[in-house]
Parts: sequence; C-alpha cells; structure tokens
Amino acid sequence: MKLSRILISLIALFLFAQAEASEKTYSSGEQQVALLELFTSQGCSSCPPADKWVNQLIDRPGLWRKFIPVSFHVDYWDYIGWKDPYASRSNLNRQYRYKQQKGVKVVYTPGFVVNGKEWRDWRRNSKIPQDENSPGNLEVKIDGQRLQAKFIPVEKSDERYRLTVVLLGFDLSSRVTDGENEGRTLKEEFVVLDQASQLSHDSNWDIQLPWLNTASRGKRGVAAWVATENRQAPVQATGGWLNQ
Repeated sequence: MKLSRILISLIALFLFAQAEASEKTYSSGEQQVALLELFTSQGCSSCPPADKWVNQLIDRPGLWRKFIPVSFHVDYWDYIGWKDPYASRSNLNRQYRYKQQKGVKVVYTPGFVVNGKEWRDWRRNSKIPQDENSPGNLEVKIDGQRLQAKFIPVEKSDERYRLTVVLLGFDLSSRVTDGENEGRTLKEEFVVLDQASQLSHDSNWDIQLPWLNTASRGKRGVAAWVATENRQAPVQATGGWLNQ
C-alpha cells in the first residue's frame, strides 16, 4: 500500500513538472522594449546583408529584455522569379500602414523600423535605438495553444490596445533557384511564420492560437506587442524562446 502511494505521488509530481514545463511566461517590465522590424524578401538582392545583420542579434546581450527583432517577408519581389516562402500580403500591408501613418517615407527592402519609426543607420551604427519611455508592463502567458496577456500602463488612459503575436522561426535555410539571389543559400533568423492580432477593451487577452504547437518543429520563439487602436507603432513588447 505504501509503495502504491509513493508511486502515485511520483506520477503526480511528474505530471505537474510536465505541465509547468509547457507553460511559458514573458514579461517586459515597465521600461520600453525596442521592437526592431525588418521588412525583407528573398527575391531582393539588397536584402541578404540586412538579414545577416539581424541574424547576429541572436547572440547579443539584451535580446528579449531590451530589444526584440522580427523579420517580415514581403511578397512584392516575387514577380521577379523567386517566390519567397515566408512572404505574405499581411506583411506588405503592415509596411504600407507605416507609410500611411508617416512612420516611414518610402516602402522598400531592406527596410528597418524601430518602435514604429524608420531606421537607416544599421550599417554604420550597430546599436539599436532605445527609448527611455516607461509605458508599462506587458505580460504574456502561453500554455499549449492558449495565450493570455495583460498590459498595465504606467499612466491610466481610455485608450484601447491591440495585441499582436507572432511565431518566429530560427535556423532557417533556403536554396534560391531563381530571381536576383539565384544560386545563393540564405540563412535566416527571427522570421515571422504566423501571426494574430486582437483588439481589447480592457487590455486583457485570452486567445487560442493552434500554431503555437508548431514550436516542436525546429527552434521557435514568440514575440508580442501592444499598440493603440489607431496607431501601428508598438507601445510595449515582450517575447522569448518557445522551446529552448
């Protein structure tokens, strides 16, 4: 009887540990975390240097805590001959919204945006711009396919916030057989593979995202950020590894 109780206790502890391991929590803190967005394309001959620059951020101190890179692949170079496997029209629309909201002057690749503002100095200055703002804390919890998030702004306001969540792919390699990069093997990190967005009336979110379970298919991360209802520029961001 005692042995059975011990066995049951061990099984319960194992199941509890497994449940704990599957749960992930990410928190920004109150100081603003920089969201670095790269708009890129495998069909653009000017993009590989920018992709390579983003790739090296994976080993830089401050990743996830001070800055979060995300690479949005756009599809407007697909007509040249190579269809970018990671490109989507929603990524293109995001880039055009920045132009409409005067975050960028021109839509082009490779194009960097930091906290909603165009950034052209990445070649000369490897230091990612950091704002000294303290907008508030964004906390995200993931358990299986369920994502719960809460944003607590430092200053109370009547603003409604939109949460955007993206799945990031790492260690990705593509052999390009046509277009401007024909013959090249492109290696990429921080690539946006899936995304979801939802507006909230109370800065709380509870969303089912089936694609979070794809984290077992190679190295994956997640990034999440909030923006006000009518502006795309991120107010606060957080994220981290899903299966590290």
